[in-house]
Amino acid sequence: MIGPPNAPLKQMLLLFDINGILNIFSTTDTFYKAPNTFLRFLVFITSIIAFVIMLFNKKCNKNTPNFFVYSMPYAIYLFFITILTTNEIYNFIAIFIVLASFYFLIFYSKNNLSSIEILIVLSYLSVFLIPFFSSLIHETSFSEIDNYTRFFLVIPVYLTLREIEFSSNNFFNTINITSIIIGIFALYCMLILNETRVRGFTSTALIFGNISLLFSLFSFLSIRHYLNNNKNIIFPIVASGASFFAWGSTGSRGSMILIIVFIILLMTKPFKNLLNLSMKSTLAITLVAFIVFINSFALTRYINAYESTYNYIAEDSKFHWMHSDSIVPRLSLWEGSKNIISDNTLLGVGLDNFNAELEKQISEKKIKPIRYDYGSGPSQKRVSNLTAGLNHAHNQYLDIFVKTGIFGFLVLIFFITMNLYFFYDRYRISKEDDTKIFSLFGIVSMFGYISYMLTHSILSHQQSTLFMTLLLITLSAIITKKLENK
Repeated sequence: MIGPPNAPLKQMLLLFDINGILNIFSTTDTFYKAPNTFLRFLVFITSIIAFVIMLFNKKCNKNTPNFFVYSMPYAIYLFFITILTTNEIYNFIAIFIVLASFYFLIFYSKNNLSSIEILIVLSYLSVFLIPFFSSLIHETSFSEIDNYTRFFLVIPVYLTLREIEFSSNNFFNTINITSIIIGIFALYCMLILNETRVRGFTSTALIFGNISLLFSLFSFLSIRHYLNNNKNIIFPIVASGASFFAWGSTGSRGSMILIIVFIILLMTKPFKNLLNLSMKSTLAITLVAFIVFINSFALTRYINAYESTYNYIAEDSKFHWMHSDSIVPRLSLWEGSKNIISDNTLLGVGLDNFNAELEKQISEKKIKPIRYDYGSGPSQKRVSNLTAGLNHAHNQYLDIFVKTGIFGFLVLIFFITMNLYFFYDRYRISKEDDTKIFSLFGIVSMFGYISYMLTHSILSHQQSTLFMTLLLITLSAIITKKLENK
């Protein structure tokens, strides 16, 4: 995979030309290309098979070094704390976690996986392989594959963390500290940076809102831990409110689905048994969430979206791309995606070709334009940007189906199903409340991403993909270790 035509790394490596290698790394956008011929793909798949064989056959009886025992949990804690409130620190921490995990995997991992763990690992591996299979059929740039590699990189992280003890108290404290920091940072963005919709260091306010909401729900669920250990519950309550405020400051509309789902989950047996919530408590929580919602920017965006969309659908009024908060472009985008899927159901159109196919849909008048650009003066001609430059469908289910076909869609469903089953099954067999809380974290996370994927292409955004994979794999590993100890 090293060295596309514009980055001849292979030749430089063979010649030991260090200066040439450094020059390539400083001047070239990408150093890799997809294995896009049958022979290259065969070599690639063979290496993956060898990796899997190593996972399931290599056993080690060495004790885990203290370096990993202490550094890995704190690296995870720092990753959570910095994910929304720093520009690059969380990336460097993630790189450390991955590199340390690969080292641990080679020299210390026991790899005594249960059948359900093997299925979980295979679900991550399947998502990782889908874009490489697609690149064998459709020419694909490595930048489009890059986010999918996170699913491979977190496999060693799981195999490392499952052998390291995490303090429940430290983990829950970290979650609540992170929630409070996120709330303070959102206030800073509003008052000092004058952000109407808080996005912080993320690429969109949607990402900031999605992650903030998950931390708010985690903090709320952690209240049970503090009650069980006779600790002050003001800390998790304030933390949950702080990150919930941060969510409200983003004006995120799609994540409202998770709030509704969470309230429904509170009425189910697993949540009621652990949290011991009465109907009055559930109604009070619903009331507080409603009050925050009606005072948030999200309500304004819902009203704007309703007015413009209703006029467009019911009265056939003209749509202009500058209409505030309209979802009309999304409707056109989703309609176009469904049309493309119907024409390319089996293999999709490839990760790089969505925008071209969308433009084709518009030119053939199968859907209306996503956007128009106009010249600044009356005499200037209209400049068309009919697709708004979009290369993803703003819906993960449609996006992966369009790009990788039915196989990619089924792999995504397999990944979601296996993780949801894993967390529910671990909750069912858990005896300790803390382990049950971690399992509920996982269940809420999965329902969160099931909801988020309806309005957000997770795998098209590095920060969303990195956080989702590291969060899920960390929760899975912690639960596995606690059950093993028991």
